[in-house]
Amino acid sequence: MIVDTTFLTVTILSDLLVNGMDMSALMMIVAGAQIGAVSKSAMPPPIAAAVIAYGHGEPTCALEMLEKTAKYVKEKYKLPIRVNTNGLGNLYHGRDIVPELAEYIDSVSISLNAANAEEYNKVTRPSFDNAYEAMLDFAEECNRMIKHTQLSIVDVLPEEDIKTCQQIADERGIHLKIRHFSN
Repeated sequence: MIVDTTFLTVTILSDLLVNGMDMSALMMIVAGAQIGAVSKSAMPPPIAAAVIAYGHGEPTCALEMLEKTAKYVKEKYKLPIRVNTNGLGNLYHGRDIVPELAEYIDSVSISLNAANAEEYNKVTRPSFDNAYEAMLDFAEECNRMIKHTQLSIVDVLPEEDIKTCQQIADERGIHLKIRHFSN
């Protein structure tokens, strides 16, 4: 399925506006936890095209908006929904959000970023204690409840760290996606 991502994104956003979503909510999607892309190759089969929630912020911070938007898009466009996340949504909300996500998310990609907590904290500078462990717990729960769960890293990590990240993913039965860095 080939999809014109600009057209589809604009169409979805226009429909959301026409169907009663206020402008501040629409801007939150565009600027923050936005519907960012529909990608033919972003997901492994059987998903041929998906709407991906990502942005210049953490999509799960706007959980109510993410849920409302995802449910609408699934109903109206029959497209799978993927969320790219830092995996700290449970910490942010102070509760387990994975069961909610599992109601409307088909796929989740969680940024692993590092092979251990010390490096993770250097790279991500989280505002939560025990963020690395919480992110891994979130990934494990997503893997139990959401159809497709993956951890992701970028190939700029040292080879030994990449191997350790693969081991971390394998121990949890989660796919590891190694993204290629391009600037």
